[in-house]
Amino acid sequence: MRPCGSFSSNSSSEQPPNNRQSSGSSQYQQRTLNLLQFLTNSGLLVEYVISVLEYMKSNDINLAILIWAVSWNVEDLINHKLVIFERTSLMLSEELPQILQNWLRPPRHHSAGVRTKAAH
Repeated sequence: MRPCGSFSSNSSSEQPPNNRQSSGSSQYQQRTLNLLQFLTNSGLLVEYVISVLEYMKSNDINLAILIWAVSWNVEDLINHKLVIFERTSLMLSEELPQILQNWLRPPRHHSAGVRTKAAH
């Protein structure tokens, strides 16, 4: 299953690619691209996303709390190196505009006839 959007790739491997950087992109953008290529080409994207969500559920945290916490709202996380890296990666990602657009107006199936809510 491919993620929605304009992503495409021709490479496939068993391990996530490391440090393949093209000119004009930051280390953060390139890391996201490499991870997305690996997960998509290996067919592991859905499995890994579900695994992370299940882990979050087992630790009594949901996506809203996670996003809120890493968005400069928890003092102890503001300067945490891992949080800084991941937050910067998101803020500089080429995917962020599409993510925000989808949250603003979730895609819907025209055959459904009912405006899509954020969660079903």
